[in-house]
Amino acid sequence: MKQNWGISAAATPGNPAALKNGWLPTGRAQSWTVNSIGTVEHDGHTLLVAVLTDGRPTQRAGITLAEQAAATAVEALLRMP
Repeated sequence: MKQNWGISAAATPGNPAALKNGWLPTGRAQSWTVNSIGTVEHDGHTLLVAVLTDGRPTQRAGITLAEQAAATAVEALLRMP
């Protein structure tokens, strides 16, 4: 099954991410752990990105936060001189 979420949110069109995602209900009521790790290509650079979220009320909320964090991290890396 193709996982098209997580680090892929930081990929550029035409350059899909290589990634592995994971998710797990923590055992506490309405609490999920979601992770995503992988590589994305930007301007000839390969970036390794890893994101871990914890305590989100739903799996979808964890995925959304992981995608936002990945995109923000890559954006910050690309601005570095």
